[in-house]
Amino acid sequence: MPATLEVYTATLCQKDRERYEEKTRLCGPDPFTLRADDSVSGVELWPRVDISDIHEFLVLRTSFITGEQLKSRKALEGHNIATSRWEP
Repeated sequence: MPATLEVYTATLCQKDRERYEEKTRLCGPDPFTLRADDSVSGVELWPRVDISDIHEFLVLRTSFITGEQLKSRKALEGHNIATSRWEP
C-alpha cells in the first residue's frame, strides 16, 4: 500500500498534522505522493563544486576557529618542527 498524506497524518497529533499540512501548502506537493519519475537525478545537473568551495564551507564557515587562528596554528607547528630539528 503506497503511503499517502492521509495515512501519514493519521499518525500525527492535531498540532503536528496542521503544521505538516501548512508546510505542504507552502512548499509544494506532498512528498508521499511523488513518484520516482517526478524527480531528476542526473549528475550532470548537479552544481559544479571545486576545492575552494569545500574549503570555504568547511574551514571558513563551519570551523570553530577563525582563519587567522588556523594560520597561526600552522605557523606554530612549522616553528616547532624547525626548532626541534625534525627532518622529513
